[in-house]
Amino acid sequence: VKAEAQVEEPKFQLTATHNTEMTGRIEGLIANSLEFEVTPFEVRFDCKNKENSKLSLPMKMSGKVDLQNDFAVTINPAEQKASWTGLARFNQYKYSHFFTMANGETEMHVFATLSGEANLDMLMVPIDIPEMTVPFIGMTTPSVTGLSLWEDAGLRKILITPQQTLSLDSKLKYMK
Repeated sequence: VKAEAQVEEPKFQLTATHNTEMTGRIEGLIANSLEFEVTPFEVRFDCKNKENSKLSLPMKMSGKVDLQNDFAVTINPAEQKASWTGLARFNQYKYSHFFTMANGETEMHVFATLSGEANLDMLMVPIDIPEMTVPFIGMTTPSVTGLSLWEDAGLRKILITPQQTLSLDSKLKYMK
């Protein structure tokens, strides 16, 4: 953590960082930073969070996880703006978004972008569920063999293909 104040040029700054290394079933790095600055005519706030890790899952499987969450705000007489960026990734599955809002002397705008990708091939593989006894009730569930979530749950009719993508862009602008 670092803080600094100036009197001759009125200004206050606060900076904080945090880094962690994870070990064990989850290995990787987490990094966080925060910057805050105040002057007589401007306030600025910037926060960044990032994680890169590898998970050890049951049955000797593993997964790679990336997470990011950043946001920023700037307020001054000429412009007020805020933005938010997010990213999530698990192996080949991805999601991200970016939102920004600004109010300037001549225009106001809101921009938004979302995107994502997923491969749902695993839903096409038939699975078997063994007979199970529900604890405390003593009731036994029947066994199920060859259940395909893609076919039997009707996902094929809704999604058409197991390769799914999402993309959305939106721009709203007002000229003053």
